[in-house]
Amino acid sequence: MKINAKVNISEWRGPQLVQRARFVFGKYCVEADQRLKASIATQQFEWPNVTIRKNRSTATSPRDIIDTGAFVRSQERSMLNATTCLFTWNVPYSSLILTGYVTKKGNQMPARDWISPAIRGEYSMERFFEKEWRKLGFDKF
Repeated sequence: MKINAKVNISEWRGPQLVQRARFVFGKYCVEADQRLKASIATQQFEWPNVTIRKNRSTATSPRDIIDTGAFVRSQERSMLNATTCLFTWNVPYSSLILTGYVTKKGNQMPARDWISPAIRGEYSMERFFEKEWRKLGFDKF
């Protein structure tokens, strides 16, 4: 026995789904911007010694990565297109904060990854999309 069936998928609404996905992505980028700044300000980074910072505060461990404030103020968010968001930190030492470094005296200074805590786990794009997608009335596909 052979069965031929014709199905008309008129409920797809592809262009509307794409438009909503782009809208949610834009919201995520705004949220991620704030979460990245909050991660920089959170006392979560282990450090091998006590430091008197340039702003004259004493930093112990765990600590945040705000000293003069220049680093957190240098954060910029750019929407390159509807599906690409770029974050940059425009101070010459930003990569040293992220990856760690060795001092001239040979001391190893640890990496301080502020990015992963801000965009992973409960703050992941996937979880954000799920929550926002439901708010838009898309419980099911």
